[in-house]
Amino acid sequence: MTSTQTTAAGAIPAARLAPDARTAALPGTPFPLGATPGKQAGVAGTNFAIASSVAGSVTLCLFDAAGVETQIPVQDNDADIWHAFVPGIGPGQAYGYRVAGPWDPAQGLRFNPVKLLLDPTPRPSAEPSPSGPKCSARTRPTRPSRPPWTPPGMCPGAWS
Repeated sequence: MTSTQTTAAGAIPAARLAPDARTAALPGTPFPLGATPGKQAGVAGTNFAIASSVAGSVTLCLFDAAGVETQIPVQDNDADIWHAFVPGIGPGQAYGYRVAGPWDPAQGLRFNPVKLLLDPTPRPSAEPSPSGPKCSARTRPTRPSRPPWTPPGMCPGAWS
């Protein structure tokens, strides 16, 4: 099933919705933040957790090798942490979030579900990023003289 939504900020790209959003994701746990592979009730998968005290809704977006987006609504929110456990998802899965909420730039609120957000708490990867140098929490990546390069925020601790 594909879906296109329209908001005041624009149209959200058509994407596959999880076959049954209520069963595609389990509640998960609020900590640790980010994507954490593991098991829940004996089922292997990944727990996704992202913090927002103002968001009205969060949608987890999974991408296959062809770039097709599958949207999974994140329905559980505990102590301002939105979280879901998705069975069958493991390391290497491409993902992002679409977050809806108030648009009030004067107050610093710029929620726009049309924009795909990268995980603000990514884990270092042993594999080279297709868009830049290898990230490591212990080494400082070299920045190529021209794009594409991995922004400092995408390599936790690499620039500190």
